[in-house]
Amino acid sequence: MEKMNLLRNMKCNGDIFLLLLLLLLLLLPFFYFFFSFILYFFFFFFPSFSPSFPFSVRCLLLLLFFS
Repeated sequence: MEKMNLLRNMKCNGDIFLLLLLLLLLLLPFFYFFFSFILYFFFFFFPSFSPSFPFSVRCLLLLLFFS
């Protein structure tokens, strides 16, 4: 019963929103690494997906995403 009151008070104060925002900010580097790895994988190992990108441009993309 006491936990329900605490949860209700946290919702009213907006603390849950702030905690979720903090969690999102902490997970942003992980998402950045994950999506940049996917882009690197497709651009570098499957050049048919990007026929207008030569090898040097794909290497520059690699440096851009992992710098």
